[in-house]
Amino acid sequence: MPEEPRTTLNLGTIRGGTSVNSIPESAQAAIDFRSTDREQLLRLEVALHRAVEDAVAHWNTRAKTGAGSGENPLTYTIVKIGDRPAASCRTTLRCWRICGPWTGICGCTPICGWDRRMPIFRFSLGVPALSIGAGGEGGGAHTQAEWYSAKDRETGLRRVLLLTLAMLEWAAEQ
Repeated sequence: MPEEPRTTLNLGTIRGGTSVNSIPESAQAAIDFRSTDREQLLRLEVALHRAVEDAVAHWNTRAKTGAGSGENPLTYTIVKIGDRPAASCRTTLRCWRICGPWTGICGCTPICGWDRRMPIFRFSLGVPALSIGAGGEGGGAHTQAEWYSAKDRETGLRRVLLLTLAMLEWAAEQ
């Protein structure tokens, strides 16, 4: 995956069969693509389709020449189970720099958190949006050990207030 634009691929689950020593009659995999760039998402989707198509064709060709003579050819179906639009919050850099000294936010360019679906969805439609968090601390994201502490959550409230004021100033200038 390229470092820029920020892109990830996660092979979340693979399932098949009914026991460890039997050939499965069916198999499934859940794969998650995320990126700040629409072209990268399309590239990954095309690559997945090609890889599955090529693998099925390879094993079906091989089965025709081996024992069983291809009695049950492999088939596949790819179903999109979710759609996380590509988005970046780079247009909010000015607001982050304004608010940084008062909230402890660094002056770097923020990227919307992957799970902050509504802001990313709105941003992908051209509607400015930002997910800034509610303050506090957390860890173990997306694991069974995920945790959250509301300690210092007033930082999140400061972010909301200062970003709101910065956006109001920006809107007045427009």
